[in-house]
Amino acid sequence: MTELEAVLAAVGGPPKAVVNEIVEYVNNQLAQRRGSAGDQLLDAMTDAEVEGEKLNELELATFFILLMSAGNDSTRATYSATMLELLCNPELQPGGKCPGCRTSRSTASRAARVLRRR
Repeated sequence: MTELEAVLAAVGGPPKAVVNEIVEYVNNQLAQRRGSAGDQLLDAMTDAEVEGEKLNELELATFFILLMSAGNDSTRATYSATMLELLCNPELQPGGKCPGCRTSRSTASRAARVLRRR
């Protein structure tokens, strides 16, 4: 078991195949970008230092696994909360009685504004 696999197993991380795919992708990107300056997140992470030391490949891959997990989690939570709000409050649905959500060309954006305020 690699160090990354041990860390992920301890915290109940994503399946090994997913981890391996992410690690392979990050390592390929690192190989392509070595020695060239850029303005992408991976470029900034490659240049970053913690206590005077650059992040190693394991730390970079772990960061991206956490970043992808966090993005997935926040998207799922937002979508779920929005759907629950729409189901519990039919007036927010298109054609409902919510003045900010009346059926029109911009129904979706109006409904989104109302849901963000709730």
